[in-house]
Amino acid sequence: MKKNKRGDIVVNFLVITVLALILFASACTVLSKFFRLSEQSKDSFKEFTNDLLKMGKAQPGDRETTILILDEATAAVYFEPYQTEVQVAVSAESPRMDYIIKLTSPGKCALEKGCLCLFQKPEFDVAIWTLEGTVKVSDSSALCQAIDVPLKIKNCGIGVPNDVNSYTCSKGFFIERHLADKSSWAVNSYYDAGRRTSLQMERFGDMVMLEG
Repeated sequence: MKKNKRGDIVVNFLVITVLALILFASACTVLSKFFRLSEQSKDSFKEFTNDLLKMGKAQPGDRETTILILDEATAAVYFEPYQTEVQVAVSAESPRMDYIIKLTSPGKCALEKGCLCLFQKPEFDVAIWTLEGTVKVSDSSALCQAIDVPLKIKNCGIGVPNDVNSYTCSKGFFIERHLADKSSWAVNSYYDAGRRTSLQMERFGDMVMLEG
């Protein structure tokens, strides 16, 4: 009995075509989800800044809740007026693993005003094996908003601690999601924050106080 080689070729072609279509559809789904989540994070950041601007016009003692949604390895960074760098001192549980995170302002706000930026495409410059380990973070494409009323945060480290005692912020603060631990394989001390962070805002004197 003769084999139908032509039929086999057609069947193989159809199988390969179907597999290629399945892989293509899967890739499209993953990419669609990625871009959807990034847009969601941008929209959330805009709503977050709007909530802060409204709270800046509220009466002392007024409190509201706001939500901030962050993608992996991103952060919302607040630079105090006349400050071009936020410093975060990380106290690790493990000996000799303390380090400092330095976040550089992209310079998109007037220097005399506070500036809140969304770092979505961070660039890292890591020198971890020094006497004072340092992680420098910048993002020239960051989305920024000027904030007229000063902002403060009660707890610099938000999330579940992973081999970390504390974060201490100066010249501003950041709210991150895996920004520290994604910066380098050598970083093992950080706070593990979820995608959605609920924050309390309070008009406190002449400032807005945030608490996670």
